[in-house]
Amino acid sequence: MGKTGRGGRRNHKLNRPSSSSSSATHSTQPFTKTLPENLICEILFRVPVKSLIRFRCVSKSWLLRTRDPRFISMHLKHNTLSNNKKLICNTYVYDFKFKNCWKVIAFIRVRDPIIPVLEIDLDVKVKDDFTGTINFADFSKDMVMVGSINGVICLSSHLREVKGRFVALWNPGINMWKLIRLPGPEFLFESDREGFVGYVSSIGLGFVAEEEDFRIVRIVPVHRGPESRECWSRVEVYSVNSDSWTYVDNEDCIPFWPNLPNSNFILEGVPYFVGVDLLPEDLGTYNPYLHEVLAAFDPLTRAYKKISYPMHVKNKTTCVHPLNWKDSVAALVQSPGKYPNHLVDMYVLDKNNDNWTKVYTIEHAFEGLRILQCLTTGEIVLETWKGNNIAKRTPYFCYPETRDHAYYNGWFDYLDPLWGESYIHIESLVCVKGMETTGKEKSKKNRSSRKNWTVSLSKDFGSGLHLN
Repeated sequence: MGKTGRGGRRNHKLNRPSSSSSSATHSTQPFTKTLPENLICEILFRVPVKSLIRFRCVSKSWLLRTRDPRFISMHLKHNTLSNNKKLICNTYVYDFKFKNCWKVIAFIRVRDPIIPVLEIDLDVKVKDDFTGTINFADFSKDMVMVGSINGVICLSSHLREVKGRFVALWNPGINMWKLIRLPGPEFLFESDREGFVGYVSSIGLGFVAEEEDFRIVRIVPVHRGPESRECWSRVEVYSVNSDSWTYVDNEDCIPFWPNLPNSNFILEGVPYFVGVDLLPEDLGTYNPYLHEVLAAFDPLTRAYKKISYPMHVKNKTTCVHPLNWKDSVAALVQSPGKYPNHLVDMYVLDKNNDNWTKVYTIEHAFEGLRILQCLTTGEIVLETWKGNNIAKRTPYFCYPETRDHAYYNGWFDYLDPLWGESYIHIESLVCVKGMETTGKEKSKKNRSSRKNWTVSLSKDFGSGLHLN
């Protein structure tokens, strides 16, 4: 008789399941299967940057994969081919209910709510002079946006605060930035009897695809004519790969005077600046308003090229607005002709930057009109007002290419976009050499008043209103 345990019960050992065990036993065993590596990458190429950053916490392999330069390059290429372009803009937001105002960098769309990228706390005290470590919140509060390429945005210090001595490269998708000190002393025009004051410098962002190198182009006025306002400019170029500034050897100066502190737009890695031609054919009748041109500076060849506006008949109300229209250099001539009119002629420049072609004419019926920007969809942003008081501006309208209707968006009642600081942007994982984490803003004051502000605005305006 076998041994028994407590209570007289016989001790039995559990037998291991044999190969002929039931199917129920097999179903309890783990079943794993891994997708092919190339299929995983094809899926991840289509994932937004914000989600990819979160995926880095999944495992070490996913962290290494999303930081691989080849993966980053393919993800950017897929976003470019998929035309995932947005217009990123510096804008003020007004909350009339709580009488608050704050500043954001956001994605602007025609008939949709804006998407905040960075909320800039206006309560942060800006340092008059950066002598030590520079905090991103200090730098971004009163900066100027000067360009965006491959997900990397170029920011410039505001002239009044730090006298334009710094620029920065920032990728909001990965929350990293790189601070760059500007070289040499600044030159500023002194006020003359007519109250004229020139800009310290004009800055644009360029990119050399052959070298995968971001380059910052800086145009600095260096002297003026003895009896006129003309001023030639010095060109300086910063290379991320070499982490250094160089002067362009073009007799030290170019015959161009920039009108704005930032480039007007960027096309195929080349920044375009609006300014005055200092070598007009009729030097005896020099006039900055009559000799305004568009200038392109190629960061690869370091060649300066002047682009004259399309030929048109001018009157006292005629204005020309150069912009990037569907990846082409375009110029909108407002009120062309001998007499003031309600027409806007649109011209597109060929790829060789030689000949203008008239695409279409828009006829508007607004008393006041100003052309501000062109969206990635090809729609043109307009600003209108009644009478001579431009301070009483109406919300923004957008004329699509079809020219048969306009759009009004109630969101813009609360916004004051700085359209001169707006650029086409593609989100990416690109990390420039020398970048570091931006960190978070220190001040939390008044955060609760603007928390979920897009939700509160949507209750009033929804997704916008369409006007015929």
